Amino acid sequence: MNDLLSLRCINITLSEILSDEYLSLMKWEIEKILQINLIKHILKYEDDTEWFILLNGIEKNFRLWLTIFQDSYEPVNRIIINELSVSFEKEIDKKELEKQIIKTVSEFLRDIGVISVYSNNTSLPWEELGFMLEENKLYFSLK
Repeated sequence: MNDLLSLRCINITLSEILSDEYLSLMKWEIEKILQINLIKHILKYEDDTEWFILLNGIEKNFRLWLTIFQDSYEPVNRIIINELSVSFEKEIDKKELEKQIIKTVSEFLRDIGVISVYSNNTSLPWEELGFMLEENKLYFSLK
């Protein structure tokens, strides 16, 4: 039990492995990428076993909505990207920004759990962004 994924299997709360300050660092990194200010909201739910994290852009349309929870079918935490919306003028910039944001989320949260999207989420070309369909066909997960 030498990693955070193993720790989650013994029923500790998310606050024991994740903090508001740590998520503020992730927000700051994303602000540097986008060059805009973001507002962060965190809702802790179900006795601190599920977190909803929302980052919203102030000047431009940007939204990142994550849910972190213990998967009830596998002994891992899931970090679900419910929404990643980048509305910028140039399509090329948008695709590059999406990749950079996913990379940043991965750098900050990959030790806490598996970064995934639900397989029915067709808002972005997830496979092009480095996600692969899992065997259970419920999730696309970051490789």
